[in-house]
Amino acid sequence: MPDQSEELNSIHRKYTSLGGFVDQLTMGARAFDFYVRRIAPLVQLVLTHRLPLPQYK
Repeated sequence: MPDQSEELNSIHRKYTSLGGFVDQLTMGARAFDFYVRRIAPLVQLVLTHRLPLPQYK
């Protein structure tokens, strides 16, 4: 019986590490989504204000 419980423990550890990996991926995706939503408009704003400047001179 101890062998079986040891095997179950190792399986459980594999699944928890996999779950942790998935959680990290989800958090990374959320952070990336946040970055894109917040930073991209700012970058676009800066680019649109910077690019026309040489034309005016």
